[in-house]
Amino acid sequence: FISSHTTTLCDAVMVCVWNCRRDYVVLALCLLSTAPVSGYERSFSGTYTIVNKASGRRIVSDAQGFYTAGPEPIHKTHTWRIVPHENASHVLANAATGARIYAQLGRDREQGFFAISPEGPIYQDQRWQLRLQPDGSYTLTNLKSGRRVVDGAGGFVAMQGGGPVADDAMWWLISQDWDETGPLLLELDTQRLNIELLFAEKGKCLAESQERLVDLQAARLQINATTSALEVLQQANDDLVLQVRSSMAELEVERLGRSAAEEALAATWLPALDAQAVCLSLLGLVVSALLAWAARQPLRRAGDNGGSLGSDFGHHISRVEADGEAARLVRVQCPGVRHEDIKVELIPNGCDVSINRRASPGLEAAKWQKRFRFDLSEGLFEFKEEQMQLEQGFLQLVFSEIHYQDRTIRFAKHYSLDAFDDELCWEYPAAADEDVYEKATPCIDAVSVAGSSQSTASSMLRSPAQMA
Repeated sequence: FISSHTTTLCDAVMVCVWNCRRDYVVLALCLLSTAPVSGYERSFSGTYTIVNKASGRRIVSDAQGFYTAGPEPIHKTHTWRIVPHENASHVLANAATGARIYAQLGRDREQGFFAISPEGPIYQDQRWQLRLQPDGSYTLTNLKSGRRVVDGAGGFVAMQGGGPVADDAMWWLISQDWDETGPLLLELDTQRLNIELLFAEKGKCLAESQERLVDLQAARLQINATTSALEVLQQANDDLVLQVRSSMAELEVERLGRSAAEEALAATWLPALDAQAVCLSLLGLVVSALLAWAARQPLRRAGDNGGSLGSDFGHHISRVEADGEAARLVRVQCPGVRHEDIKVELIPNGCDVSINRRASPGLEAAKWQKRFRFDLSEGLFEFKEEQMQLEQGFLQLVFSEIHYQDRTIRFAKHYSLDAFDDELCWEYPAAADEDVYEKATPCIDAVSVAGSSQSTASSMLRSPAQMA
């Protein structure tokens, strides 16, 4: 089959592709892979697109300039004729304009690298060596300057020097007439890049998922710690409630015992006493019981029911000492209340307390207000702001007693020009000249005016004629 259509392996591959015989293509590619690269010369007929292996961009020469374009529709300015020349070189001429690719000697990168007019002779710096690579791509090396065409991160340039051939220096020569091998390889390389991008995206997603898992575990630990703290507070509150109930039970037992003792005592004395003595005895027992009960009760102002601890917002007022002075301690039981939920407004000899508790696990939202004011008969009290505390569900307010002492205040002695000076007298000798005046002796009684005082110690100037 190969001998009947062409005399070279490359021509055989092209004929197989043209006839759409995949089995022949595979056979021809196997033959190409086993043949020595150095002895292989491909014949270029028709027009070709020159596509970079790394970027997938094709070389273009049109009215906009000399550049590489992406995977857009192929125009005639995107195609090239590869014309063989002497010394196994080729001229790369644009199929639309005929412009030749040129790389000047002694320059580098984009300098001296462009497409020139097709007029004039063909010099060595317009001829290129097409060197086949193992994957079927080619390098484009200028015959005279040795500059290699590259389309990479640095742009579309012609680089000086040799060295290893990178993908951005390899080019697919794809025939637009009947060659489909190049596009297939280019599509395969594009698919490979897409797969690599998908794997990179997958790794990124896995890393983000791992970070989210770590954050979730940290949040779970914080929730567990908060739950443990709430359980401890609940246990402390339960213990306090049990203590309060135990104290109340003991007080009740004591009261019942006292009542039984009083009744037994009364039963012993009643037969021996008359009605008047019985009444006096009963009155004394009642008074002593009231005094004992009052001593055990928390201090409260008149009209206040006092409340009791052991329930939400129960309160208790007691006598204490603060800094060696008598004081009053107000305790309010307020579980679940935070510092920002409490407002204390000071009033004369007391305060108004407002609590706005927010809802929390096991506790409902609640609002509570109470006025604590001490009677003047108990004394004057000053609120100690620095001793206000909120600990373990109890609000503590301290009022220290102010010592007051009666005393009389008078103004200090002041001197005024309006004061009376009627005790002063002046005498002057008589003078012949009427121009000489003599001050008379002002011995006039003081005259009082309601709301003001006037001095009669004013100087009176008289002439001798007037005094006569």
